[in-house]
Amino acid sequence: MPSREDAIRLLTAAGEAAAAEHVRTWRNRDGGTGGWDANLKSAYPSVRTLLWQDTLAARAAGRGDGPGRPHPPPLTADHVPLERRVQTAFDAYVMIDWSASSTPNRGSDSVWWACLEWTADWARVDCENFSTRAEVVEHVRSELGGRLREHRTLVGLDFPFGFPAGFAAALGHTGPPGERWRFVWQRLCELIVDAKDNANNRLAVAAALNAELSGGFGPFYGRPARVPGNVERTLSATQSGHFNYPLATLAGHALARQRLADARAGTTSSPWFVFGGGNSVGGQALMGIPRVRELRRAFSDARVWPFETGAALPERAEARVVFAEIYPSLFHTRVMDSLDVHDKLQVEAAVKHFATTDGAGKLESLFTAPPSDSAVLGEEGWVLGVE
Repeated sequence: MPSREDAIRLLTAAGEAAAAEHVRTWRNRDGGTGGWDANLKSAYPSVRTLLWQDTLAARAAGRGDGPGRPHPPPLTADHVPLERRVQTAFDAYVMIDWSASSTPNRGSDSVWWACLEWTADWARVDCENFSTRAEVVEHVRSELGGRLREHRTLVGLDFPFGFPAGFAAALGHTGPPGERWRFVWQRLCELIVDAKDNANNRLAVAAALNAELSGGFGPFYGRPARVPGNVERTLSATQSGHFNYPLATLAGHALARQRLADARAGTTSSPWFVFGGGNSVGGQALMGIPRVRELRRAFSDARVWPFETGAALPERAEARVVFAEIYPSLFHTRVMDSLDVHDKLQVEAAVKHFATTDGAGKLESLFTAPPSDSAVLGEEGWVLGVE
């Protein structure tokens, strides 16, 4: 693999001035150049063979599956052989790797979409990268109302649909337990601003919610070194050294670090972590929940699992579209030497996993996995695939 400097030199010499300038100026979310190669492969796929031809040639030659056993013939980019032994619960599966980025971006740490659609003998897979959240939301809306209009579709997004139990009550909810999630979603929609160019106010919202909930730091945490004073006063860069969980709120409700589903999934991330690393899923939740609500409201035949369905797979007549929270790391482990972007591989692995599970007649059991607990079904939510 060439160094960044060698890549710029080779691209310039080959007349790929735009790609060379892209590498020279690209910066990741931390302001560094790490990940330039994955970003370049996504933004300028035509230069892959120029910079990585040795690796590609070795991969194309392959090692076989054993002595005298060559690899099977390559498949086309958009079809995979999957077996459908039963009538499936869904006709298509859309998986989205989300991002809370504040600027348009492609490649690593951006928004990826994968869609698997059953055909007669094959499963057709589309994968696309979007530079903004607004773009992918419009794409999902267009696909669900167009190409997938006659398909029952599962839409999975990789961020928490809810927060640890007690959050809604601490914010002032006094209605039925089953409506806690809706109260929180409404509050976030009122607070979050998400512009078409990804500019957003998630850090200011997290700080304001901390002030309302605890009067100081917590439960949300994570921020850059430099932020406005009103954010710095109530949003700490780290949780450690500033507050502890369970966090006592001004309303008297204690908030845990994780939801039951997070603990059951074995993840170390917390829905309260809004900035500072790849597992800052709280930031993605703040930016994602209003977008899911927007899509849900666009289709009268859509439902949000498990909040609107309970611990069950709804009937087709009730829900043509089902939105669910997913955790792609359950299905794909990062491959450090892969030529593909990790986020892309994750959504592709997720759509294939759910389609394969559905084709074997086992998907319904995943929808029935959440405990019949009002805190889970009415506020925290669950992760599809966690049992």
